[in-house]
Amino acid sequence: MKLSYKIALFLLLSVVIDRAVGYFISHHVQAFQYDNRIEKIINHEIDAKTLVIGSSRALIDVDACVLSEELNRKVYNLGFSGSTVDFHLFVLQLLEHTQQFPDTCLLVLDESKTLIGSENAFFRTDFLMPYVADDFIYKKVCEKEKSVYPVGLISNSYRQNNNTLNTLIQLVSGQKEPDNTSNINSCGSVLIQDQAPTFTSTEPKPAKDYLLTNENPKFIDAFKAIVDICDKHNTELILVYPPNYYRPNPEFKKRIEEISQGNTQSIYLDDNIPDNTHFYDAGHLKSNGSLVFSTALANQIMRL
Repeated sequence: MKLSYKIALFLLLSVVIDRAVGYFISHHVQAFQYDNRIEKIINHEIDAKTLVIGSSRALIDVDACVLSEELNRKVYNLGFSGSTVDFHLFVLQLLEHTQQFPDTCLLVLDESKTLIGSENAFFRTDFLMPYVADDFIYKKVCEKEKSVYPVGLISNSYRQNNNTLNTLIQLVSGQKEPDNTSNINSCGSVLIQDQAPTFTSTEPKPAKDYLLTNENPKFIDAFKAIVDICDKHNTELILVYPPNYYRPNPEFKKRIEEISQGNTQSIYLDDNIPDNTHFYDAGHLKSNGSLVFSTALANQIMRL
């Protein structure tokens, strides 16, 4: 056999093996996910036109099933624990890319984190990593992880290299049990039944200081971009201030109003639940608190 044929055969086999390995890893890493909401977006399975976005304050505090029942329309929760406002923006960009942009968007704010964070604040690529087979997601992961984007366009196994170890571990030891951030219900929310053992407060704590010097310009830009993308799609953007077990700081509200420039509507329920038995910890609600809050939120939405 001529050398050129051997080289061609080698390259062909390399491509076949690379594609097969990449597909194997991608298939199994996705199958092991309890939280498959990103996959639902990719597969065009988001049929709700009212969506909740934000961090764990959205994921845990807002029971989208209660909102669906009270508002008589389907509501789905796309809040992600520990995520920053630039990640919330990417969720909306992914919805736009897949042509599933909502008619109404509920952005749940977090006084201590929405605009505040270091330049190195963690963008939750770990939520996206199982789905890097999708080009739109892979490009964002490469941007955030400083990976070499063109190589992954050529090699599927290179694209999946961050998923390889997790796939092997779970193939050997099995799927882990879901936790307080991954036990997703049918509406995309997480409901926590018990109170954190470290939460012992009996009275709301004093308001936290809100300092403009702690704001991250990247987060401000991302917040403005959320306002802009919703305006572009004629989407009603409602800013939600959820309950805390500490006093709200009015300076944060003034700052949000200043940045949004009147292009949003706001619902203030940050002092709605004074009873500590409704809280998981100082910043998150238990399921009974989520029921009270989500019902009150639905009532406020109907009044807008």
